[in-house]
This record gives sequence, structure tokens and C-alpha cells, in this order.
Amino acid sequence: MGINLMEMVKDAVGDQLVNQASGFLGESAENTSSAVGAMLPAILGGLMKKGSDAQGAQGILDFMQNSNIDGGILDSLGGLFGGGAQTNGLLSAGGGILDFLFGNNSSMLGSVLDLITKRSGIGSGSSSSLMKMVAPLLMGVVGRYVKNKALDAVGLSNLLGSQKEHVQKAAPAGLFDKMGLGALGAIANSVTGAGQKVVDTGKAAVGATTAAAGTAAKAGADTVKAGAAAGSNLFSKILPWLILAAAALGLLWFMKGCGGQVGDAAGSVLDQTEQLADKAGDMAGDVAGKVGDAAGAAVDAAGNAVNAVGDAISSISLPGGAEISAAAGSFTDRMAKFLAGGDGDAATRFTFDGVNFATGSANLTEESMTQLQNLASIMKSYPNVKIRVEGHTDNTGDANANMNLSQQRALSVKRALNELGVANDRVEAQGKGQNEPVASNDTEEGRLQNRRVDVFVTSK
Repeated sequence: MGINLMEMVKDAVGDQLVNQASGFLGESAENTSSAVGAMLPAILGGLMKKGSDAQGAQGILDFMQNSNIDGGILDSLGGLFGGGAQTNGLLSAGGGILDFLFGNNSSMLGSVLDLITKRSGIGSGSSSSLMKMVAPLLMGVVGRYVKNKALDAVGLSNLLGSQKEHVQKAAPAGLFDKMGLGALGAIANSVTGAGQKVVDTGKAAVGATTAAAGTAAKAGADTVKAGAAAGSNLFSKILPWLILAAAALGLLWFMKGCGGQVGDAAGSVLDQTEQLADKAGDMAGDVAGKVGDAAGAAVDAAGNAVNAVGDAISSISLPGGAEISAAAGSFTDRMAKFLAGGDGDAATRFTFDGVNFATGSANLTEESMTQLQNLASIMKSYPNVKIRVEGHTDNTGDANANMNLSQQRALSVKRALNELGVANDRVEAQGKGQNEPVASNDTEEGRLQNRRVDVFVTSK
């Protein structure tokens, strides 16, 4: 379903806003409720417009920090809507928020309030006051979410962009035209479009790589089959199973070796596949004279390969009864063994081998969630454990941009773990940029190793 900020406001304030504000304003509860329902998408739409890019979102973060908007208002709702000093303070805060969102454009804000007044049936004066009451509540919900999830400008911009569907459903007809938000879809797409394009490109690269690998593997298999048929029907039946086993191992290598750069990994996988096909062709040339020996060797090799694939994944029992699965020697396996009392200390580095990002961005791929869910399960089983997540890049491009990208990637991992139930204060996120390579940046293999996210256990 996704996050719905407007519903979060309604859940946070319950009926207090409508019941108390309607009495304070001298309006019916029904009309007040209708007005609130129209004001929430208006205010959120203003936020979406303001935070449609990282720079605008950073402006929102700065405003919330300077105005101490962190959700604390939601913990002390009593008396806010009934008049007196607390209500006056709420109205003052709301006025500042509306000025920030609408840029002191009294004409635009007046048009919005006029539309809401006509739609809900409340008076124009009541509409203005109620809007000032609602604005701090919505901003409080956003502020609390930002604080709890440790969102940066990119994270906030993505959050606001995800509200498009909810805002469109709740907004009264004509509201967006009054606000200059007729192209709300374009605004939301500007937040996520570039990242999605990268993801789509990555998916296309993976698809193309898979197709190429399949074609090459098929060509190799056909060559082997043809050679085997010339010497022995038995060998021709066995070799396809050997090819399938080799292909399975090749796929496992590919999934572990992507390292967050789909385009780079694609070239390497294709090269490996072509080499497999070449070797298959070479082997086919010798088949005629060595059918008997090769058949026996093929049976043994196929059995070993299949066993290797089966043995690669094992179940790990965690304290408290949780069970996870991971490949032997993988990040998950090493982390679980370390926390269970294995060798290592605070300087032990655990490098993710199943957490990847869309090329050039901090957007986690869907496949990354499996390893992050395993890490979250491990941390829940060891409640005293705290970690430091470090993002790293190679030395390609601008050093400052690399530093920012590495920081954003570390924060993406932190946010994902937080959303999976790991407390915010248990995960520290740092960006190291290109400053701490583990291999030479002179080769593609080295650069691939340097593009990584490391985890260090800072407290057990």
C-alpha cells in the first residue's frame, strides 16, 4: 500500500481536530471535516511542489529544522484546538508554514481557500484559521517520519513523490489548477523518473545479458551434443546435464559478482559465457576419441557440480529461534558466525555481496532486500549489536560527487534496515567516497571491488 501521509495525520489526531476546531470556529463538525479533507491534499501538494527536487527538499528539511518541526506537536494535542494561548501558537506556526509553502503568494492561497470554503460550506474566516491549524499537523507527521527514518533530501523528495496517487484521490476538483499543480503527475515523476530510468536500464542490461548468456550456452551445448553424437549416444545424453550444472554455477557467480554495477557485470558475465562456449567447442573436438573416459568424467563432474550448487545454500539458526538461509562464505554467513562467537573484532570488515544499487544512484535494487532482511533478522536476534555502514566508490568521476554518492548509499542501507525493524540508533551511516580502495583502480576488476558497501560491528 505504501506510506500515506494524509492518513497518518488522521490517525494521529483522531477526532480531536474536527470536534474541537468546529466548536472553536462555530462551524458544524460535518463541514469542518469536509474542509480538513480538502486542506490535507492542498498542503501536501504544496510540499510536493516545493520538494520536487533534492534542492527543494533540502529547503524543506532546513525549514523544519529551523522551526523545530519533528513531530513533537503530535504528542501534546490536548488544548490545541479549543482556543487560548496554545491555539494562538498553533495558528501562528501554521501561518509561517503556509507562507513557506505558498511563497507569500496571497492570491494563490486565497484561491485555494475560496475553493475549500465553497466545497465544504464553512465560512471564509474559518477556512483560513482551519488551514493554519492543519498545516502544523501535516508538517509534524512529515517531520516525525523524517526524523525516525533519518531521511536526507533525496529520501524526503522520494517520499513526497510517492504521495501522488493519494493526493490525486483526495483533492477536490480544480484544486491543483488553483495551485499551479495541474501537472502533478509530472512533478511526481520528476522526483522518481531519473532513478526509475536507471533501474529500467539496469533491468534491460540484465535481461540482455541473460539472453546473450543463454544463446552462448545453447550454442556450446549444441556443439557438444553434435560431437558427442558422433562418438556415443550415452555421452550426448550426459553432457547436457553437465552444461546445465555449469550454467547454474555461472548464474550463481553472476548474482554474487554484480557489485551494484549492472553494466560492468554484464560484460564480465558475457565474457565468461563465451569462454564456456569456446571450451565446450574445444572439448567437442576430442570427443570422438575419448568417449568412454569422458562419459565417466562427465558423470562425476555433473554430480559434483549439482552437489556444489545444493551445498552453496544452507540454513542458519539464530538466537530466539529465527532461521535464515545463506550461501556458505557469503556476507550473511560470515556476519552470523562472527556474532555467534567466531573470529574477528571491531576492525573486521563485512562487505555486502547481495546488496546492489541502480547504476550511479543510491536506489537499492529489489534483489538487495533478501540480504538486508537477513541482516535485519540477525540484528533482531542480537539486540545489543550496533553497526557502522560505509559506502565506497572507485575513483571514476568527480571526488566530491563520489563522496556524496557513497554517503547516500550508506543512508539507503540504514533506512532500509530501519524500515525492517532495526532501531535508528543501532545503525551509523558513513560515506567514504573513493578514499579507501581495497584494490587497484587501474583495472575494471579492481574498480568493481572498490564499489562496495562495508559493515563493521561497533558494539556486540
